[in-house]
Amino acid sequence: MGDCRFCGQRAGLFRDVHPACETQYYAAVRQMTDTATETARGFRSLASLLPTLQGLVPNNVQSAALVRQALVNGFELAVKACITPDGVSAADERSLLRYCQHVALKRDELDANGAFTRLMMGLTLRDISQGKIATRYQSGAPIPFNLGQNERLIWLFPDAAYYEEKIFREFEGGHQGVSIRVVSGVYYRTGRYRGRPVERQQRTLVGRGQLGITDLSLYFSSAGKGLKIPFKKIVTFQHYEDGIGIQRDSQTALPQIFVTGDGWFICNIVTKLAAI
Repeated sequence: MGDCRFCGQRAGLFRDVHPACETQYYAAVRQMTDTATETARGFRSLASLLPTLQGLVPNNVQSAALVRQALVNGFELAVKACITPDGVSAADERSLLRYCQHVALKRDELDANGAFTRLMMGLTLRDISQGKIATRYQSGAPIPFNLGQNERLIWLFPDAAYYEEKIFREFEGGHQGVSIRVVSGVYYRTGRYRGRPVERQQRTLVGRGQLGITDLSLYFSSAGKGLKIPFKKIVTFQHYEDGIGIQRDSQTALPQIFVTGDGWFICNIVTKLAAI
């Protein structure tokens, strides 16, 4: 006989949950998360948040852990709902920061799934959309780029993959002519080989390293490769789900692709900076 993990009572042979208890638990979790999300967005009173969440906790469930998780989930969903291509509005920023201060969430809790970093991305996009150049990216590590005078780092992707589209040439074709039998089992082939060069383009990984975005240029640094690409030298951008592709202003330049894992952000920030 097993005990229900929600109410602690006997659940039956080979069972550890009552279906009714499980339904009640997950309904409470959804309601708690919805309440926290609406409060983080400024649609509910902060003063009533914690009492409301504690009142929704099912019986025989540890309330502290469940309430804390609901607060974190609410912040994450609120950040996701607030971000637009032009960033996070000032009103939404105030609501989110008031929420974090009120419930005393720590930075590591807020960023467990990248929500706090995403909020900083949204604020960075808002700055640039308004013509402001500000650095919100925070890192204690030194950057490997030699920035120009008055050039400012806007964002740094610490683990980016850099690919280049390269052209490979090879020959394909066939032999033309006839085979003449000389002796049993031995043939002499006349004619000639006619082939033609064929070019194919292939995406090749150059390296993994740090990708920096400044107000003027794009920088990349890895163990075997370093480069700087001023925005004024880029003629086209290609948006990808997990990164960005660029085409430089040169007849011999081939596409370059940078994979960061978040194509939405890097495409928006680079195209907006290039347009300033």
